[in-house]
Amino acid sequence: MSLIVPPLAHLPRTREALDQVATLLDLSLEPARRFRKSGTGLENDLRIAVALHGLSALDAARAVHLLSGTGNAGTVPAGYRTICDCLVKIRWMRADPQRARVYLVAEPFERYALASESIKKSPRWPVIIADCKKALEDHPWILKLDGATDTKGKPQYDKIVWALRMPSPEGMAQAVGMDEDDHLLDTGISSLAPHTSVVHTKNFARSLNIDGTINLSTSLDPIMLLWYVSRSTARLGAVTNEVLNVFPDGAVAYKAAEVERDVTKAIMMLKAYMDGLKSVAG
Repeated sequence: MSLIVPPLAHLPRTREALDQVATLLDLSLEPARRFRKSGTGLENDLRIAVALHGLSALDAARAVHLLSGTGNAGTVPAGYRTICDCLVKIRWMRADPQRARVYLVAEPFERYALASESIKKSPRWPVIIADCKKALEDHPWILKLDGATDTKGKPQYDKIVWALRMPSPEGMAQAVGMDEDDHLLDTGISSLAPHTSVVHTKNFARSLNIDGTINLSTSLDPIMLLWYVSRSTARLGAVTNEVLNVFPDGAVAYKAAEVERDVTKAIMMLKAYMDGLKSVAG
């Protein structure tokens, strides 16, 4: 008789693998600690944009690692989705460094679009306007974008921000070669509760009581928790590879080979366990 251990028995090893990859990404982002602007070329813009998204993925991975070790891991999917979004955006910008420049140039216009009425009445508003004007002086090509100016040639900042924004996650995923199923697995989940559809909120239901009441909880189904942590590890590894392509480091690359062996072993053991569960269920 074979012994089927509880799913959470595999969680410590899976979390350890995620922690190993997060540590590796942290090392690969060392150049971002003291980032030095090297000229004004597109390569410099790409390096900055990749560093920003790499740090975002690292933060999300740490959140997944931390929350997965608690009894309230309901927001783990949000961290996982952030890792996936960062991976897609990094690959999309690496395919054309001009996209990284557009991403960075959009910053003052994003502040313009997001400004509340209280901001517009504060001393910060003139600073935002000045920053937008400076961006146009430094990058006159912005005025050639669709809708960037009115009929009199006056800049329309509210239209410029839309013209500079990235395409939809679906569009970028398709552009970097992710198929429909892959994209659905990675981003077809909610970010956080305020943005969640009523369909996804069913995940809070844990059990039905004899009296007909339902137990609601922010805990995560053990199998789903294992899936999110293991896939976060795989996607974070892909982010790390992208970062190392932009910030090459022989020592980190050597360490990456060691980590890859350990992580692969952990994931293969988890896969064997999942396959075992399927055979028992079948």
